[in-house]
Amino acid sequence: MLSTSFLLVFRGQANLDADLTNTAERRIRWFFKEPGAIQWWHHEIRHSVPKIVEAEVERWLTKNA
Repeated sequence: MLSTSFLLVFRGQANLDADLTNTAERRIRWFFKEPGAIQWWHHEIRHSVPKIVEAEVERWLTKNA
């Protein structure tokens, strides 16, 4: 999850080819389709992630809920 969420951050900070930028979207969509992924993300005792990653994932979840 951490590496996938960093793709979201990197995507926002770089001028990349469209195919490469869509990789972040596809990976995070795949991750949150897995059973229990949303519950894990919102659980208070999950692995810590950098605040910038947490903000990007929350933005993605809000947009795609």
